[in-house]
Order: sequence, then structure tokens, then C-alpha cells
Amino acid sequence: MDTAIETPAPPAVTPAIVQKERHRIVIVEDDFLIGMLLTDMLEMLGHEVCANESTEAGAVAAEAKWRPSLMIVDAQLREGSGLSAVEKILRDRAIPIIFVTGDVYSVLKARPQAVVVEKPFTESCLISALQRASADTRPCTLSDARR
Repeated sequence: MDTAIETPAPPAVTPAIVQKERHRIVIVEDDFLIGMLLTDMLEMLGHEVCANESTEAGAVAAEAKWRPSLMIVDAQLREGSGLSAVEKILRDRAIPIIFVTGDVYSVLKARPQAVVVEKPFTESCLISALQRASADTRPCTLSDARR
């Protein structure tokens, strides 16, 4: 007699468990589906996505317009570079940055202390990155971007 072993489903994640701080977030991602996935995940976690940009220039303009509390940036964009966008943004102010990329090596080579999520990613990886970025008492600065 075969018996199936059932494992209990993990408890639903609620914004209160995930993070005490609610962020206003600008997403910079040139893949539309990944951008929408990130938007849905972040909103379900209780954060506000104020802009979803796909280019370096759009990223810089959205940060200036919305002044988010955190940014999620793809390092490699079809038009421009996420790393270059971050460097331009950091000339103005310090802000927590999470890189979501398929090329983790290049990001860590340019910014060894970066919070990086490798594509493809899971919700738990994103949650961990949000917690690390929020807990960092020293937000990403221009000097970090030049390392």
C-alpha cells in the first residue's frame, strides 16, 4: 500500500512578517514580464511601486521625479546600463539599491558590497534582499559604486 507523504504548505507571507518598513520603489528592468513580476511581488508584500523604467535615462529621471526609498535595478539594459544609472543617481543622494541580474559576477566586480539577486529568482530571494537592503545602515553611495 502506497502512502503519500504530504508536507504542510508554508504559512502565507504577510507584509508585517516580511518587513516593518514600507518602501516606495522604482524598478529598472528592460524585460517587461520580469518588471511586472517584480511589481506584483512587491505590491503583495505591501510596498508601493511608483515607477517601472526600462532604460538608463528613464531610471535617472524616475528617481529624480519620485525620490523613492529604494530602487531595484537590472545591471544590463538594452538602452544604457543599470550600473551607470546607479552611479548617476548616487551623485545626488544615497539610496538603497538592489540589483536583480543574470550577471552577478559583473555587478559584484563593480560593487563588491552590492545586494544582488540572481535571475531567475524566487520570492524568498527577493524578500531576503529587501531585508538586507533595509538593514544596511550605510545606504549605497557614489564611492561604493566606484569600487
